[in-house]
Amino acid sequence: MKTRLIAGIAAVVLAIVGTVILVGYVRGADSRAMAGLQTVDVLVAASPIPEGTLADQLPALVSSKELPATAVLPDRVTGLDQIVGRVALVALEPGEQLLAGKFGPPPTVAPDEVVIPPEMQQVTVLLELQRALGGQIKAGDTLGMFLSVTDAKQTHLTAHKVMVTKVQQAAVTGSTSGAAPSADQPEPAPASDLAASLLITVATTAPIAEKIVYAATFGSIWLSNEPLTADESGTQIVDGTLVFK
Repeated sequence: MKTRLIAGIAAVVLAIVGTVILVGYVRGADSRAMAGLQTVDVLVAASPIPEGTLADQLPALVSSKELPATAVLPDRVTGLDQIVGRVALVALEPGEQLLAGKFGPPPTVAPDEVVIPPEMQQVTVLLELQRALGGQIKAGDTLGMFLSVTDAKQTHLTAHKVMVTKVQQAAVTGSTSGAAPSADQPEPAPASDLAASLLITVATTAPIAEKIVYAATFGSIWLSNEPLTADESGTQIVDGTLVFK
């Protein structure tokens, strides 16, 4: 009788202990599951961010996104003020989290050196001083480029805020031979004209570079000082019918 009573009590105790352990495990699992379901706001790339992009250019390129806490990387950027003055050390793809380790100080350059984005084309044009702001142009300036086509008699402010990468005085060299220029080798510009001209190298996109080369070959180019704050609204292709309207 006593043995059966003791066995019954032991079974009840074991059942109670088992129930407590099971409830504790279930509650722990629920807590772990809830922790995984908690979301955190993170900054991600909304569009491709090229290598070398300045942090002050990021507001238009990033967005905030809610991710599960378990998917958030520990080195994430919590605010753009965290990376002020830095640049992207690597290219970032859309949806990629912004990590502090992927941003660093901008590369140091010489005072007369310009950092050129790797996707840009560089082209050089020869311009007389009156077409090149009187020669008051230096590397790092941004220009507007008015392209004219002679046959069509049209002009348009086609290229905006084009970055100058190099400015050189056109070289003046004397002819070492008295031979007349051949048909496939046009007569060079007079030395007096070259002395009043500049070779200006700019960095721009491939489509704009094509237009610049075309205008330099079949028309003319005129430059304007166009800072990043300049407004180009209201421009249009100008021909003889619009000049006096």
